[in-house]
Formats: sequence, C-alpha cells, structure tokens
Amino acid sequence: MYISVDSYEEMYLSNKDVGVIEREVEKMRSEISGLKTKMESPAYRYLNIPIDDGAIEIYRTYLERAMKVLSEKLGGVSVLTEEEKVADLIDSMTDDIVCLTLTLGRHFENKYELCIAFDSAKIIETHLGEASVSRDADRASLLSALYALHIGEWRSTYLPEEYGCTLSEPTKWQVRIDYKNGAAPRFYDGLGIFPYNFSSLCKLLGAEAY
Repeated sequence: MYISVDSYEEMYLSNKDVGVIEREVEKMRSEISGLKTKMESPAYRYLNIPIDDGAIEIYRTYLERAMKVLSEKLGGVSVLTEEEKVADLIDSMTDDIVCLTLTLGRHFENKYELCIAFDSAKIIETHLGEASVSRDADRASLLSALYALHIGEWRSTYLPEEYGCTLSEPTKWQVRIDYKNGAAPRFYDGLGIFPYNFSSLCKLLGAEAY
C-alpha cells in the first residue's frame, strides 16, 4: 500500500540530515530502475507476470519530492544526474513535436504517424498493401499524454541480447520524433524488447497489439 507524497516526506525526509536524504533519493532511483527492468524483460512479458505499472509513477513522485528536499538542504543546487537532465530536456520539448512516427511489425509493415500542427493534430495509419487512413485527434490531449510517457527516459535501443536471450520472430519497432525550429530528430528502436510503457504509446496511436 502506498502513502501520499506528503506522508512520505513526513516519514522519510523531514528533519533528516543530508546523508539520509541522499540515500532515500538513490533508493527511489533504484526502485524505479528495478521496476522498469522487470517490465521490459521478455521473461515477464511472455510469461504474463503481473506488475503494478502504476508503482513507477508513485515512486517517481516520491523521488521528485526527495530531490526537492535535498536540493533545498544543499542551498538550491541541482541534484539531477546527467541522464535525468537529458530526459527532462527531451520531455520539455514535447510541445515542439511536429511528427511522431511509430513503425512496427516483423517487416515494419505497420506505420502510425502523429502529425501535430499549431492548433490541430491527426493520426495517419498505414498497413502494408493498404491505403492510408487519417483521423483527427485532440492536440492538447495528445501532447499531454506524450509528456506523461517520459520518452526522454527511454534508451535509444532495446535488444534481447541485453537479457541474455534470443527471440523467435520478434517484432521490430522504431519511433522517430521530429521537432519544429530545426531541432534534430530523435530515434528509438528495438527488436522484441520494448520500453516499459510502450503499450501506452501504442494505445495512444491506435496501434495493433505487438
């Protein structure tokens, strides 16, 4: 059972010295990392072992509060790691996305393009040998949902070798994100291994189960 973030602060952060709070920050980082590893592991995915995916967001709120308290203890200096700084920067660019393209399938036969304009958005769906289908979408809701995915935390590549295994006929996938103002596009891809919240992106785009 999880407690509120205010109760968490009172129990684990209030009136604690810097060393204790630093250890709490590292503990929350470790909890989040461990859950992501489990959810991305092919063993958990293919054996359908249930995991409380909401736990990551709860631990994330604890981590944010712990880092805030630690920063205040240290006189306002940033306590983010370099990886966290990069992730925050990428997430902060969500409003600048002009197109997010998801391609997946054994032969990349399915493509979903989320095209975002100043005041509108649409999703273009294309399957091998079929004509493209376009549907309008709510821009604000899509951008909010994309921000909540924390794609900035994703690794650039997800491969089964990382888990010491090979997969039979794995699904290939790639996500490309294009930005306005000339910013370089970002790429993420994988082979049968997916970010822990990849299914949320698929659901957002109306993608078929992978």
